[in-house]
Parts: sequence; structure tokens; C-alpha cells
Amino acid sequence: MKLSRNVLALAALALVPTGYALAQTPMGSVSGTVLEGEVSDVFGTRFILEDENGRVLVDPASPYDAAALESGDRVVVTGEETADGFVAHSITLADGTVILSAAAAAADVPTMAAPGAEMTVEEATAYLDGLGLFTEIRFDERDDGRYAFDVVDTDGRSVDIELNLDGAIHEIDVDDDRPSTNVNLATLLPETLQTAISDRGIVDLIDFDIDDRHYEIEGYDASGRKIEIEIGFDQRTGSVAVQTDRPTPSDVDIDAVTAQVEAAGYAVTSSERKPRHIEMIATSPEGSEVRLHVDFEGQVYRETLVR
Repeated sequence: MKLSRNVLALAALALVPTGYALAQTPMGSVSGTVLEGEVSDVFGTRFILEDENGRVLVDPASPYDAAALESGDRVVVTGEETADGFVAHSITLADGTVILSAAAAAADVPTMAAPGAEMTVEEATAYLDGLGLFTEIRFDERDDGRYAFDVVDTDGRSVDIELNLDGAIHEIDVDDDRPSTNVNLATLLPETLQTAISDRGIVDLIDFDIDDRHYEIEGYDASGRKIEIEIGFDQRTGSVAVQTDRPTPSDVDIDAVTAQVEAAGYAVTSSERKPRHIEMIATSPEGSEVRLHVDFEGQVYRETLVR
């Protein structure tokens, strides 16, 4: 995640209660519209989201239960960058709990053709061939009112595609989840759904399926992170998950993490593993007693004085 905007900008400071001082941290630009990080400070329904690259002030686009979010929570946020920070349209906790679900871009629900208007296998094959996305197209079977095809895209990836009999896409599945270099399979979908996917930061679609009440979508963002999103037929974003390479708590060697923190100049006196980080009490290189939040890779991302 590349967090954007310095939260010391005057407009952002106006949103922070008196008595809070935020350390100045250079920010890069937001990559896409999906941010992942840890909540460091909460001001009502507004909060500071931070990771190893910086921190940003997040303002919800609509009300939510502020009690559902606490400092230390790891979240995935979708939304858009503003001059004052970041406006969140959805907020999802690390365990998949959705605490804010805002309206998504309109998404068309594909419908079956009227009787007598369905495509033949030959027409469906010609349709796929005319898209210019595939080098091989093989009809597999007709099942449950759909045509199933095995295709190879221009990047050499094997892809399973199911078409409704009216030609609307029902399922896309890239067999090995290999990222594309030239093909974006989202172009197979209705334009409004393409927009909804793009707005959530996905630039390379690898999986699409229509469930009973929502679309299940998986793909990569511009930085190569895998993102899984549910978009309901009611035009609302459901759960959002971003794949990371962070080790799970069961994989963490506390002694190794402590050694890494001490190599950075801290003298650690105690440590406690939390669900999403390790909390340590230590003496800082400047000689002050501090409380540290350390990720499972040994990086200190929050430091506060012990008073």
C-alpha cells in the first residue's frame, strides 16, 4: 500500500481533535483505490490508517458504528483520494467483518435471452473469437443452460469460460492465477461492471462468478496484490480481502522479531503478541521508555511514550 497525503496538511488538521499531534511523514501517491493497513488513532468515525510507507487520514463516506473500529485493528479500505486524505466507501476488518459498505457503481445483472433468442454454439464460438483475446477456443459442453468453453488467451493462460445462452458471461476462471501482461478479461463483462471492478483497483481480472446474490471477483491491482471482492446485485460492496505475504501469528518467532527490534537500537523489556501485531515495552535509542507496535516481520510502525 502506498498511502497518500501528509496528514499535517491544514485541511486534515482541522479534523483532528485538539491535543493530538501527528508526526510528519512523507507520503507517496495512492496506488489504486484499495488501501490496507493498521488503524493507529480513532477520532469518532474518522481514523488514521498507516503502514510501513506512511499514514493517511480516512473519512467515511457514510455513517457506521464507530465502536466497531479500534486502534490496532487491521483493515482493508476502498474509496478515493481527496485533498484532505482518503474517503472510505467500504471498510473491512482482517477477519472479514464488513463495518462499512457503501453503494458501489451500478452493475448489470446478466439475464437470459428470451425463448428463441439464444446463441448457437457456433455463434458463441464466433463471438469469443471476434474479441481478439484468445488464440485457442474449444467448446466443452452445454450444461445448466450455459455453454462451457476452454480457451487460451494471448498471454498463453488457460481459461475456463461459461456463457449464458444469450452470450452474457457467467464465469471466468484463469486456471493458474498467473498475472497477465497484455489481457484484461474484465472487458468481457458489461461496461458498468467493468467500471465497478476498475474503481476497486483491479486491473487484471482472473476470476469472475455470479452467485445467488452477488458477483465474486478476484484479480490483481497495479502493484501485483491479489484482491478478492464481492459486489452485490443491490449495488453494494460486500467483503474485500487483499492478499499479503505477512506471516500469520502461528509462524512468528518472537525472539527473532525482538532481535530485529533491538538491532534498530531499542532495548526491549517485555513483549506481548496481539492478534495483528506484537506490542513491546522498550527503551528507545534516545533513552525514553516507549510502547512499540511491531508487525510480524519485525518492523516498528508505531511508537508512543510510556507515561
